Amino acid sequence: MWSPYHGTQTGDPAKLGEALVKVAGMENPPRLFVAGSDALAVITPAIEERLKEARANEDLSKSTDGSVQNDTWGDGSFRGSDEPEGSGYRLHGDQS
Repeated sequence: MWSPYHGTQTGDPAKLGEALVKVAGMENPPRLFVAGSDALAVITPAIEERLKEARANEDLSKSTDGSVQNDTWGDGSFRGSDEPEGSGYRLHGDQS
């Protein structure tokens, strides 16, 4: 199946192998590794376009946030910033 491509690929298989060994040995390997300048040239514009689209819809995305916040009040309750003290809920087992 792959034999027609042997020797015609743009990259160097030995260099790819070396790079993959390096990635495998990294303490924090990349979530995405793109091998070869040709692949990088194809994927980079696509990723940048997705990021541009996400940023263009940032306000709409954030508009779905709920009113429940982290325990910013320091009293163990979780309530929206516009809710009065005592109106939030407590975590299971919290007796305070």
